[in-house]
Amino acid sequence: MTAITNSDCSEPRHAPLQQTQMVRLTIVGLITWLGIAFLLHYIGTLGAYEGTGRLISYGIIALLTPSSLLALMPLCGIARNQIVLGTAWVVGVASVCDGLALVWFTSIYGGTQMMVAGAGSTLLWGVGAACLFSFFVNREPSS
Repeated sequence: MTAITNSDCSEPRHAPLQQTQMVRLTIVGLITWLGIAFLLHYIGTLGAYEGTGRLISYGIIALLTPSSLLALMPLCGIARNQIVLGTAWVVGVASVCDGLALVWFTSIYGGTQMMVAGAGSTLLWGVGAACLFSFFVNREPSS
């Protein structure tokens, strides 16, 4: 086997995302998490984590995720071939916020353990859907 090296690259390597893009993506991640946390609290009181409500919630997430990923382009100034990186950054920020909330601020998601568990699993479903869909939405620039 031969080792892969960067000796064939004549250009210096740069960060795939610029600092301004990362700042914008961080803000989008924080706002997205906060909005979804409050939405999950509300729909939890409506029984969205039981029976067919869970299926409907997961279906809505699956339908809205691709368009949400495409919204990252104008909001954060990223190119179509940066969707995977941008999505990873946004869900990383949102996941950190979610982890902190699930430990110290569980009332954000609801008053019962069932609501907190339902909101946590719904958020995990959304993170997974976003990560997977980002690979289908991502496109290399045309030459």
